[in-house]
Amino acid sequence: MGDMSSPLPKQQQHETYDEFPPEWADDERMCFLFSAFKHNREVNCTDWDSKMDFWGPLIVRTCRQRGAVCVTLQELNQIFHRKGSFPLGLGTVIQGMVRYTLNSHSTHHMSVVT
Repeated sequence: MGDMSSPLPKQQQHETYDEFPPEWADDERMCFLFSAFKHNREVNCTDWDSKMDFWGPLIVRTCRQRGAVCVTLQELNQIFHRKGSFPLGLGTVIQGMVRYTLNSHSTHHMSVVT
C-alpha cells in the first residue's frame, strides 16, 4: 500500500516533460511562467494574459488526462514541479478560472431568463 500522505501516485510525482507543452523544455520561458503574477493585471496585461493562457488550458488538460474532477493547489504544485521550483501563480490562475466560470454561468442564465 502506498504512502497515504501523498495525494498522487509516485509515478505521477516525477518530472515528465513529454506530457507538457513544448515550452516546458525552455528554461527562460518557464522562468517567466513560474514567476508570480503582478499585483494587478493593468501593470502588464500582456504578461498576465500570457500566463493565464498557458496555465489555464494546461490545468484543464492535465485534470482531464488524470481523470480528476477536483484538484487542490498543492496537487497542482506537485504535478507542475519543475527543476526544484513550483509555479508561483497557480492560485491566481485558479481564481481567474473560477471567476470566468461564474461569469459564464451568470451570463448564460441571464440570456435564458430574458
